[in-house]
Order: sequence, then structure tokens, then C-alpha cells
Amino acid sequence: MNRAGRTALATSLALLIGSLVFFVCFAGLYPNPCIDESFFNFPAISYLKGHGFFYLISSQAPFWQTLWSYHGPFFPHLQVLVFWLFGITQQESRMPNIVAGYLAASLMAFLLMRAGWRVAPLIFAVVWLGDRAPQELQHARMDGIALLLVVIGFTMLNRFYAEPNLRNAFCIAFFTSAAVGFHPVTTYFFVLSASILCILAYKRGCLPRSLSGFGCGFAVVALAVLAFVQFHPIEGLEQFRWWLHVVSQPAEKAHLTDLLSIIRWSKWFFLALAGFTVFAAFPIAFIQRRSLRGDLIDGQSFFKLSLALFSLAGAACLINKAVYPYYILYFSIWPIALLATEAEQLLRRKRPRVLSIAVAAILFVAWLPSAAWNAMRIREEVLYRKQLTHGYILARLKQSLPANAKVSGDPSIYMLAEEANLNFTPAPWNANYSPVDRPDVPPDEWLLLTEDEYTSPVYFFQSDVRSRSVAFCANAFPGAKQLDFDVCLLRPLVK
Repeated sequence: MNRAGRTALATSLALLIGSLVFFVCFAGLYPNPCIDESFFNFPAISYLKGHGFFYLISSQAPFWQTLWSYHGPFFPHLQVLVFWLFGITQQESRMPNIVAGYLAASLMAFLLMRAGWRVAPLIFAVVWLGDRAPQELQHARMDGIALLLVVIGFTMLNRFYAEPNLRNAFCIAFFTSAAVGFHPVTTYFFVLSASILCILAYKRGCLPRSLSGFGCGFAVVALAVLAFVQFHPIEGLEQFRWWLHVVSQPAEKAHLTDLLSIIRWSKWFFLALAGFTVFAAFPIAFIQRRSLRGDLIDGQSFFKLSLALFSLAGAACLINKAVYPYYILYFSIWPIALLATEAEQLLRRKRPRVLSIAVAAILFVAWLPSAAWNAMRIREEVLYRKQLTHGYILARLKQSLPANAKVSGDPSIYMLAEEANLNFTPAPWNANYSPVDRPDVPPDEWLLLTEDEYTSPVYFFQSDVRSRSVAFCANAFPGAKQLDFDVCLLRPLVK
């Protein structure tokens, strides 16, 4: 690699690592708490408190008192280790997702350099930082970890192309199936990687050996999954199928317009990336696939082919759950990397085509609002860094609640309640969708709610909320202006 390539890689890594450090510093403050953070953190915290690894998501969920198999089981179990090592805080709960997501992007920049691209790593880093993806890494979820494992699997797939051996086949299966253990939607990448491996192994005459290595890698992860569901695979599968049925109901009613309204300023770049995937990734995949049949493809061309195919798999992940913006993480990194390689080729040409220049201009103009939106969010974090600390609301709760008071509340406040060391029971997650799961709060318990839940209850019965007097109803982070997060503490019915 020449000096220009080293400079571009170093600059791209500096940008990505610098952004990572920034977001790590503000992880406990921004963004405001969300319901997903109770869904994935509650079983881990419950386990550490000696109550068992489970969460009452719904009274109708099978085996809810003994198992947690609603989602990929790896992340909540990872949170047990994180909380045991660093303590139970909102900041620590978000750290794995942020760190892993940025490591995935940094690894992609490094892979672009290793594949022979000189300027593409820098282009990739700048464009990815302006995408919606970095904002979606800031919640206590598993998407960044699953993405990192998929990118490592992608790395091993390209290694397998150069060296089709048992070790590389094992690593492909291990990392891509481990990603599924964190988030089942990454099954698309697992199936794609397995298919490419089989094609390559068949052409190289090493299919049996490669399949044995792939099978061993998958078996190791499958054994870990079985251990996490306490070696009750039938019960775990039944619970998981119940969960899929529940979450598919709101997703079926969602449309692409719902996603576009959520991602706001980033929607133009998302649509541009989707168009680029259709008009660039599809042709690249088709043309390079034909070349691959004749063994005419080199390592760099295979790298582009795999980027194109993974772009399509990422699009499938997003289409599967189009209403959830954090699924953009699985999609955007691949076409952005492919876009970076195309941009470098455009810069190398002495006489670039007018059509290529026009496409580049459209993509750049579409990217600008997304980058500006990210800049505004960063500005909010810096501007309100003092106001977003949890000291005020924690002190207010301590003053208002008697010692050992029992508190119920909606799940969005769960991590705040944990930081306040409250004896807090969140409402069942599914109560938002099914009135059957709304709990009857004992008259001697307090209620801690978001203002939205107090105004229009969905987790609790309206009669339970309206019959109680208000101890206080205030912004948890006073002075943060548009980042208001109002909470209401309601007194018990009996003293």
C-alpha cells in the first residue's frame, strides 16, 4: 500500500474511532430511554438479583416463568456479564452496541484497504458517519454486535475465496451463526454465506471438507444457544414462535412511508442507497457471477461481488421489518462500501462518464440532509451535556418515595428506575398491544410513568391511573428543551 492509501486508511480510522469515543462518553445521557432497553436488560438484571433469567412479556407467553427465548438469546446473557463487571447503569447497557457497531465500520474500512482500494476507506468512513446507522447504535440493543459478527463472517468468506480450507469454513459458520444468535434477522447473511461457500467449495473440489468445517462452526454456536435456553429446545422454539407471531402483527401493518417518517432527514439518502442497490448491486452481482463461472474473477472482483450480494441480503433484512429504523444498520454498510469502491474508480478515470458524475452528484445531495441531521443530534448532545445527567430525576425520586416503596411503571422508565435503586416492576411488554396483559396494580404500590402513559395509558388501565393523585409530573432533564422526557410519579391508593 502506498503512502496515499495509508493516509486515507489512517484518516478513516481516526474519524470512526473519534466518533466512537464521542458517543461512548455520552452513552448514558443521549438518547432518551426507550422500551427496548427494558426488554433486553430486564432478564439480565433479574438474574443478577437472584430472581431468575426471565421477563413477564405477556401472561400468554409459553414458559415465561422459566425461559427467555423470545429473541436471539446471546445479547441478554452478554448483559449479565456487562452489568456484573461494570454495574447496572444506562451507559453500561448501551456500550456493547456502540463499540461493536463502530468496530464493524472500522473493519470494513480496513477490508477496503486490504482489497486494494486506496481512497475508498476514507470515502466509506465519511459517508457512513453521515448515514442514519450511527444514530441507531445508541440504544441498548444487539444490532451493532450482530453487524460486527456478520462483517467478520464476510471477511472470512473473502479469505475462503483465497484459501478454501477447513479453518476458514469453520469461521464463516461460527461468526455468521453467532450473529443469528444475537439477532435472528441476520439469517439472511448466514444463508447467503453458506450458499457462496458451497459454490466455491464445489468449484475447488473441496466440498465435503468445507461442509464439515462449516458444520462444526455452526454446531458450536447451536450448542451455546441450547445452553442459553437451558437445553429445552422445544419449549424455547415454541416461545420464539409465539414471539414472532406477536411482533409480526404491527410489522404487517407498517409501510415504507412509516419508516421514512421516522428517519426524517435521512430518508433521502436511504432512498438513494436503495436505488443504488437496485441499479448497481444487481448488475454487479449478475455480471461477476457469470465471470465466476469461468474462473475469470480476481480477489478484488470477488470482494465487489460479495459486497453486492451482501447489499441485497441487507435489503432483505430491512424489508422484513421495514418499520424499525435500527434495521438500517444491516443494510446501509454494504452499499456504502460498494459506493466507495465505485467512487474511487470514478476518481481514477481521466474522462468519467456524464452519467456516473450525475449519479455521484445525486447521491451526494441526498447524503447532505442525513449528515446535517446527524450533526444536529451531535450538537444536542454537546449543548445539553449537563442537563441530560440523571442526577435531578434520581434525587427527585429519592425525595418523593419512602424507603422500600414498591413501584410499578411502564417499561420505558426501567433503566432510570434501576439507577435510582427502586423496587420497580415494569408492566408486561405486550400490554402495549394487548389489554389482556395490562396489570392490576396493588393499591399500596406507586406508579412511575412517562407523561404519554399518564395522559393516554396503554400499559395500565385508565382507572388505575386516574384514581391516583400526582406526587410530581416534571421533565426528567430540565433545561434540555426539545429533548423533554416528562415523568409522572403517582401515589398509592392506600397509605
